[in-house]
Amino acid sequence: MDLYTRYQYTYFIHSYDVGEDKYSKYLLRLLKDKRFSLTIFEKERDLEIYTNFTEYARNLFFPTFELTKKEFSNLSTNKKMKILKKNYCTCFEYNLKEDMQGKAGTQDGIFFKVQKIELICFKTGICFLCIKTNVEGSNNFSDVLDFNYKFKESNSKFSELKNFENIRIQSNMFKTMKELPQFIKDITGKNVDYKEFYTYSYTCVDSQDWNEENDFEKIEPQFLKYITTSPNGYNADYNRKKKNIFKTISKFKYTRYGITKNSSCILVSSMEPFNYTKLPYIYENQYRYTYIINLYLKIYLEKIDLMIKTCTTKALKEFLKFTKEIWEKNITNKETASTYNKELLDVLEVEKTYKRILNKYKLLFNNEKIEKQIRINNILKFFLIISLLLNVILIVKII
Repeated sequence: MDLYTRYQYTYFIHSYDVGEDKYSKYLLRLLKDKRFSLTIFEKERDLEIYTNFTEYARNLFFPTFELTKKEFSNLSTNKKMKILKKNYCTCFEYNLKEDMQGKAGTQDGIFFKVQKIELICFKTGICFLCIKTNVEGSNNFSDVLDFNYKFKESNSKFSELKNFENIRIQSNMFKTMKELPQFIKDITGKNVDYKEFYTYSYTCVDSQDWNEENDFEKIEPQFLKYITTSPNGYNADYNRKKKNIFKTISKFKYTRYGITKNSSCILVSSMEPFNYTKLPYIYENQYRYTYIINLYLKIYLEKIDLMIKTCTTKALKEFLKFTKEIWEKNITNKETASTYNKELLDVLEVEKTYKRILNKYKLLFNNEKIEKQIRINNILKFFLIISLLLNVILIVKII
């Protein structure tokens, strides 16, 4: 059965690494690029973001709360860069000249709009390109499923093998989806890493589909397709058998969160007015930034893990700094937000990766201690042999 949507949006997120040594130049480039505007968070305007995150998290991930917009705007570009490069995280928004409309498929396609493009950059060089979209001209949940599935692979080489899945953009910016990798390269300054987008999605379905009489179990097959970014025609029974690939959160009657290694989705019913008034904003901001932070932790730890093989000393330095600045620090004290954050850490295997690196260094440290002791023992043996030889020589002389 198809569901009727009241409101919907999906962020497609592309991660990339400009390199810590090139981060200052990348910031300078973005500041000079008129297509981008620096995001300066304001306490009154962004009060819910301000109150959702702890002081520690605000200082680390949202440092522009402390900037005075007027004074900062009067600084030279170089001075702005020098200030921003000290911050752990900096955000930019792409200035869209017009609503970018597109059409998925070749006939009777799915029209969609690009509402927002944002860059979230960390001083370690790891950045995220976030593209906000929504389906246009359709209230069918099946179209949301098919669109999310098709778009997430539009940055993947695998999509070239699926001509029937091609997404055609109808806008002044893109003629076809084949131009998207070039657009990403232009923004990131790097050759495109052909991989699927991370998917972050919100959908509110009509109360006629999810209410007291029609409970969640009736729409669960669609929900399983949604959180695994599967097309409408996919067999949801397969997802039921693979429940270890995702986690769901159901703290409220008409709200369901779903998290996988590559997606975070929320499905709600309009039975609760909060679900289509305040929740879309909360999920888009507080929760999305929580998701990005956890993606960053995952990617950065994986980067350190790979670094151990080639540069053990530098990797150890980065790991110790990460432990001191970030690890085991609360980013939110809100109950529901904390539950969401905890599940992200688990599904994205952030804690598992951290412990793996920690165990590697324990092993390396123990090996170094053993090798050091062996060297000491060898030195002692050497002096012992010398001492014995000297004693033998003295005895021979006396005789």
